Amino acid sequence: MNISSLVNSTVNWFDDSVFIRGILNNPTYVALLLTAIIIIVISSLFTLERKKLIKGSIYIFIATIMILFLHYRIVARSASKISSRENVRDIFASIEQSQSITPPSAIPVIPAEVQSI
Repeated sequence: MNISSLVNSTVNWFDDSVFIRGILNNPTYVALLLTAIIIIVISSLFTLERKKLIKGSIYIFIATIMILFLHYRIVARSASKISSRENVRDIFASIEQSQSITPPSAIPVIPAEVQSI
């Protein structure tokens, strides 16, 4: 079994789960999850006083949430730019397509009813 198929199947399983997808879509929940993981690792490596551990976890949470909100903002802005570029490209493509349908030398024809007025 290769690693890429294992990773892809795991990601698909997480993506299919509504609960996990809801948690991972929210940057606040992701920051809390990362803070908990970091605190568990720090707690297992070092023996800290409870007060220092709480203070450190607050700092870690604030730093993590700032980074995540910045990341989500940058990703949203780049997706918006890509989307707007694609929309502009579609508009110009439709204009070019309509110009190719109508020959530029076409003479407008006035109906006979309009000419008699």
